[in-house]
Amino acid sequence: MRQIKNGLLVLLVFAVVGCANTGGYSSVPVEEASSRPDSVFEQSDYPTQDDPDQSRPQPSYPDEPYQSQTPDYKAPPTSPGNNSAVIALLGSAEKQRQSGDYMRAAGTLERAIRISPRDPELYYQLAQVRYLQGNYHQTEQLCRKAISLAAGNKEVLAKSRTLMDKVR
Repeated sequence: MRQIKNGLLVLLVFAVVGCANTGGYSSVPVEEASSRPDSVFEQSDYPTQDDPDQSRPQPSYPDEPYQSQTPDYKAPPTSPGNNSAVIALLGSAEKQRQSGDYMRAAGTLERAIRISPRDPELYYQLAQVRYLQGNYHQTEQLCRKAISLAAGNKEVLAKSRTLMDKVR
């Protein structure tokens, strides 16, 4: 028992001495920047205290304005045809809707919207589910979103407008 106490005491002493040791680091001397002959301050184009009337250097700008490297860039269209996960979710949602499980169908469609948020068909499908649930306010909002995204998709435009007319 006495040997254990002595061993612990020795470890404690080493720990305290190790913490108190500075590791051999000494302070680094600080030198004034202006005292060096190659000082950045001496190479500056800005006026010094000795010559306050010296004008400041003017920045140079390119002669032509900046133009994007890809001026005609358009985001790729997002439709269920581009993403197999969205297609699978649409199929699941359709089965859930047909079986009357509207809550799960809505959740599945919301997940598909998180994957492809610019797809108007997904908003229309979710609007249909909300209509079946009796949530007419949300049905109208989802139809408006589908219409705003369906710029060239006449089918989705027509279906969304028809559904929106039903809830008004």
